[in-house]
Amino acid sequence: MPCAPRCGQILAEIRSAGSRVLFLRVRIRSEEETNLETGTAYGRPRPSYDATLVEVGPGTPGGEMLRRYWHPVAVSAEVTSRPRTIRVLAEDLILFRDGEGRPGLLYPRCCHRGTTLYYGKVEASGIRCCYHGWLFNVEGHCLDMPCEPPEKNQSERYRETFRQP
Repeated sequence: MPCAPRCGQILAEIRSAGSRVLFLRVRIRSEEETNLETGTAYGRPRPSYDATLVEVGPGTPGGEMLRRYWHPVAVSAEVTSRPRTIRVLAEDLILFRDGEGRPGLLYPRCCHRGTTLYYGKVEASGIRCCYHGWLFNVEGHCLDMPCEPPEKNQSERYRETFRQP
C-alpha cells in the first residue's frame, strides 16, 4: 500500500530520449527509505557532541579549563635554536630554545607588525623579529626595540607595554 505524501519526499527524474521526447517519473519515498538515507548506519540518528566539553580553542569552556594545567608539547631534545611551529589546544605557537638554553613558547606573530616569528633570529636572550628587529625573551617580554628612539628604548616602563601573548 503506498504511503501518503506526508511520509516522505517526492523524487522526480527526467530522462531525455532524443530531441523531442521527455520522460518524467515521480514517486514518493517511504518513511523507511527517508530514515535509512541519513548517512548513518541502520537509520540511527547522527552522533552529536557537547561543544562546551569537547572544543578546546581559546575562549571555550573546555579550552579555558585545560589551560590551567601543564601539558607536554615536545621532547626537550627536539627543541633547538631553530624555531618550529606547533599546535597546542587549537592554537598555533612558536617553540624555540634561546642561547642560554631556556625553552620559549610564543604566539607566532610579532605584536609590533604581525610578522611571523618563525623566521626570527634566535639570540642569547630570546628571539628577534625578522622585520623590525624587536627582541622578545622566552616569556614574551620585549627586551630591545632598535628602531625606536633611544629615550624610549632605554625606558623599561615603555618596553613593558609590549609583550607577546
